[in-house]
Amino acid sequence: INPQTIMAVQSPYNPSMPGSGIPAGYEAARIIASQLNMKFGNRYSYPACSMLLFLPNGRMVNVRKEGYTINGLSATRDSITKSKRYLQHAEYRSAFSWILTAHIFDSYALRFETTDCMSTLLNDLKKAPHPEVSEQPLITQLFICAANIQNHNILMQFSNPSNFAMNDRFSKKLIGDMYRRFGDVKNALYWYGKADMPDSFLKRIRTEKPLFHQSIVSGKILMNGKPLNGVAVGALPWRLNGLPPYQELLLHNDINEIASPGYISPIFIPFHPRPFALRWISDSCITGSDGAFHFNDLTEGSYMLICSLPAKFRLHPPLDASLSCVNEPRQFLLNYAHPNINLGSIDLIYYGNNAFSLPRLRNQ
Repeated sequence: INPQTIMAVQSPYNPSMPGSGIPAGYEAARIIASQLNMKFGNRYSYPACSMLLFLPNGRMVNVRKEGYTINGLSATRDSITKSKRYLQHAEYRSAFSWILTAHIFDSYALRFETTDCMSTLLNDLKKAPHPEVSEQPLITQLFICAANIQNHNILMQFSNPSNFAMNDRFSKKLIGDMYRRFGDVKNALYWYGKADMPDSFLKRIRTEKPLFHQSIVSGKILMNGKPLNGVAVGALPWRLNGLPPYQELLLHNDINEIASPGYISPIFIPFHPRPFALRWISDSCITGSDGAFHFNDLTEGSYMLICSLPAKFRLHPPLDASLSCVNEPRQFLLNYAHPNINLGSIDLIYYGNNAFSLPRLRNQ
């Protein structure tokens, strides 16, 4: 504790206000960046890039994905390592624990790494904890993520009574709903039983086909006829089966969060979404040398495609005349009738500085 740290406290301690009485915001991030030799401010940020969102109606919009997290810390891999090392050394008992946890989460979100995002929130709940800001995002991500082994393991830790107590009926049914969405009928029935669900409900769960949770989605992304190698591609849910009603309402807003037409903060202006918005991505991968991508284990529902572009392709959000697309992907539906989807070659055409002169040349 020193005068500089005290000055970074934005609100005096109040027992009824979670998060009060601790350093917060940009000033606190500046302090911890100095202590840990981390880069702070947009001048030193992890490379920013344009990001494409292919809407359900076939339109394509772009936004600017900045290279810093919510408090202005550069989202480098090195900063993730330093943040984790600091938290472990302090046994998570630090006034900077949430700032660093949020930074780690945001850094993973910028890379579309949903599993690591959930691990970060789970770790915070087990070690710190900050339930008022960690619990609901973790629950939401468990309801939209791919039903792979890694994410199933996170659900098992979240539902483990030695970690967290699910004392009320709502919480127990919620865990049952999560397992059902993963296609894990055995654990779903166990938690539905603990929630005292009616026998008729349990019978229906036993006899119905498990919610579809195994899929293969593939395709290729080209830029001016050449494979786009090493870019992050994500599956963004549009509508999902197996969600509680309140999660369905939350999901309706995912496009608005990512396209972010409104002002959020001085460092996240319109069409520059904060990293937290990318928590909606269900699964992701990095394109190969041939521009190919694929996702596995997406659950039943419809999805959109989202992808980052190399930093050299700087677009003007939300619409840019210098970029067009052939075979623009629309939303794709996954269920037992459509378990595998091949989106084919998505051909991006970038005109660069000639965007406005090219049509006239064509007319000639």
